[in-house]
Amino acid sequence: MEVLKKIISFVLDIFFIGLPVFIIFWFAFDFIIFNRCFLGKEGLNVLYYVLPIITGLLLSVIVAVWVKKMNKYTQMVFILLSACYQFVSLWFTITVFCDKNQNLNLDLKIFVWISIVISLVTMLVRNFKRLSFRDISLINIVFFIWMIDFLFFEIIADFLLSLLSKEMVRGLC
Repeated sequence: MEVLKKIISFVLDIFFIGLPVFIIFWFAFDFIIFNRCFLGKEGLNVLYYVLPIITGLLLSVIVAVWVKKMNKYTQMVFILLSACYQFVSLWFTITVFCDKNQNLNLDLKIFVWISIVISLVTMLVRNFKRLSFRDISLINIVFFIWMIDFLFFEIIADFLLSLLSKEMVRGLC
């Protein structure tokens, strides 16, 4: 019976940590940070790739600075959001989409990679000391679930956008 309580508690923790991350990420993904209208405008192409990494870096710095003032669940949600934005930034710098459209030069790619390293070091040095093995496992499981969700919807979105003509996509912005 004790094992069943631990399993149920773990699953509920995954749900209560993952749900805010999914909701916040997908709303920000569509409306604020990953706005596809940036891609069509001169000078704003860079924002499509730089805003996510800046958001991830800011979230990791916020968590590192206020690590003692945050409760554990808030800290884990911020860590997950930071990791999600950084993964998406890394994904866009290494995929064909970025190279095919030549939207990101080498300087910006290096900026993204250095920002990810800085954020990871900040997380490892400041945040993971406070978290238990169980909490780190929760973060990894929720991140893995989110990553599968993101990649699945990214593949579907690419497929649907390839079906639409460029004029229809421009009309959406």
